[in-house]
Amino acid sequence: MKKLALLVILYSFLNPEIASSQMKKGDMLIGISSSLNMLGSGSNVMNLDFSSVKYKSNAEDYLEPGADKLTSYNLQPKAGYFITNKFALGLDLNLSISKNKDGSSNDEITQSSFSIGPLFRYYIPSEKVMPFFEVSTAFGSLTNKYQSVNLNDKSTSRITSLGGGFGIAAPLGEKVTFDVLVGYSSLIIKDKDKDNNPDDEKTVIGTFGINFGFTIILGAK
Repeated sequence: MKKLALLVILYSFLNPEIASSQMKKGDMLIGISSSLNMLGSGSNVMNLDFSSVKYKSNAEDYLEPGADKLTSYNLQPKAGYFITNKFALGLDLNLSISKNKDGSSNDEITQSSFSIGPLFRYYIPSEKVMPFFEVSTAFGSLTNKYQSVNLNDKSTSRITSLGGGFGIAAPLGEKVTFDVLVGYSSLIIKDKDKDNNPDDEKTVIGTFGINFGFTIILGAK
């Protein structure tokens, strides 16, 4: 993905026919991006993975257990409205699901998260690639489910995130850009039930990483 980002940015510099989107007041922004590896969702712009894990051995009388099944899904779309030229206000949404099923015991662990919040992005006018600043925050929930023969448990936590950074939008035409953003994100996770968390214990995850994504500008001429 990093090599693709470098190639796209280089192409934007070398191709004189690529025009920057106007990003005028009243235009719409629609995009999809990665999520800085938060909650182990991976670094792909959108991922849907199915994995099978098998355990092998040449030991005598070894009985191979059933394969573990791993499934993960991550999607982070966004939409915004340019309230002034180059400055967009919008919403950022994050959906992540992962499931791990033990092939021997059929125990299953499922983790899912959903969050939504405001997004602010400002583009710096430029003839080729367009630098931009972005800040976003989101509120949602994280659910863990444990299922086995002797146990069926579920826990739900509140999640709050705040992030931002500096990026470059490489135009792929008059209305589409490939975005690369270097940023930092802070994620706070704590039990949703206050009775189970009288001391207000919480987990704080700070992530520094690189976002990749695509953005479409609607209404630009």
